[in-house]
Amino acid sequence: MMAELAAHGDPALVASLRPTTADYQALFEPAFAERAQRFYEKGLWASMPPTAAPFAKPDQTEVRVWGATTEELRAWGKDAQANFPGGYEEIKDQLRPGLTIYSIDMVVPGEEHGMAYNGLTYVNGHWAFFPKPWRVLESEK
Repeated sequence: MMAELAAHGDPALVASLRPTTADYQALFEPAFAERAQRFYEKGLWASMPPTAAPFAKPDQTEVRVWGATTEELRAWGKDAQANFPGGYEEIKDQLRPGLTIYSIDMVVPGEEHGMAYNGLTYVNGHWAFFPKPWRVLESEK
């Protein structure tokens, strides 16, 4: 899925990743779930263009994927710190148990950094996208 998005973009696929109210409630603690839904609905999902551009540059052909359970992110151990943005430490206590969150990097082979995406989660029987959830903390201040 991410390799296809990286190379070509896919508006229908991106739209299918839009979380439902139940998805926010399953991933986040109740008060944070409400804030997160307001944040994403006013931002990312409200501004979603009718066409999606490729998620990576043509030479970024290597896809690296890391998964961490919400329990591992809450513990914020070495693996989580090495493979997830530091913003997850800020919201770790807002994550509910029992799910896995994925971080994906598209890189030029041999390079360490490229296009990074995080927050892809399999929840309630489908994939949903909650990118950079720590930005919810910056909203409504």
